[in-house]
This record gives sequence, structure tokens and C-alpha cells, in this order.
Amino acid sequence: MKNAVQERYKFQVLAGKADKRFFYIGAFIFSAVSVSTVILVVLLLSNTLDKYS
Repeated sequence: MKNAVQERYKFQVLAGKADKRFFYIGAFIFSAVSVSTVILVVLLLSNTLDKYS
């Protein structure tokens, strides 16, 4: 019985670490996409304003 409890605890710890890892990877991808989108919009607006001035 003790062995089963230890295995369950190990699984919970590993699952928690995996959840954190996926959260960090997702947050990094989301921030990279957001920053690149903002840069592209700024460049597009800059290019558009350049044509009209």
C-alpha cells in the first residue's frame, strides 16, 4: 500500500511540473506572437504614414 501511495505522489509531482512547463511554453509563445504582431502593425502604419507625407 505504501508503494502505491508513493507512486501516486510521484505522478502528481511530475504532472504538476509538466503543467508548469506547458504554461511557461504557452506564455512564451503567446508573448512572442503578440510582440511580433505589434511590431508588424507599427511597421505597417509607419509605411502607410510615410506614403501620405
